[in-house]
Amino acid sequence: RKRFGGERILIAGVGGGGKTTLHKMLTGKREQATHKYRQTNVIEGGPYQGSVFGKVITFPGQDDPFSRQIPSPSAQLVQSAYASVSGLIIVVANGHNNPQPGDNRSDPKVFRKESLAKERLLFESLMGSLADFRRLSWIVLAVNKRDFWFSSERHCMKRYGDIADEIRAKLATTSNGSRVSVSIAPLSLMSSNIRDPKGGPIFLIDPEYDDAMREADFVQFTARIDELAKSDQ
Repeated sequence: RKRFGGERILIAGVGGGGKTTLHKMLTGKREQATHKYRQTNVIEGGPYQGSVFGKVITFPGQDDPFSRQIPSPSAQLVQSAYASVSGLIIVVANGHNNPQPGDNRSDPKVFRKESLAKERLLFESLMGSLADFRRLSWIVLAVNKRDFWFSSERHCMKRYGDIADEIRAKLATTSNGSRVSVSIAPLSLMSSNIRDPKGGPIFLIDPEYDDAMREADFVQFTARIDELAKSDQ
């Protein structure tokens, strides 16, 4: 049974990280999630399907939603979201993003490096706009594509642990930052290899990571999001 509230959750991240898939799963459309990647170019919104009443807003990864350079009318939507968002999910993939138009697909190492560089720019932009989130209570770094980075998990989690520490340090300089929690949650939303247009492998799933682990990660992740949403009521 849902309690009445006004939770507004914003999902953001670099293109190809899994934002749209997570959006579907948090808004009760898990069966509509597809294993085939499709680029989303619009802002998505839907009712949060947790134990509190709320809305999930997802920005496309082709634009930086935290940038102060976004032209209207997107700027008005972003500013409105800044004022009302209580929870922020940043979807990252340890560089294992689905390729976007114009990305270098010929060398997986180069592509991953470029994806991580895009992530870094996004985080820098986020940290420059944290003071604009006047209702923010929590931030979760959703480290997606765990089935690709499972064998290097320690290194991956340290990377995002360091970034979480940077965000906490920046929050400490804002007026309401002391009440904002920052956490990290690994998950894998889909089970499909990432290939180039000719079918060649870019990233392949680690065989040590199975469907039972995928489901357990998802259950734990959604429980964590719901716990944070309820604590904000």
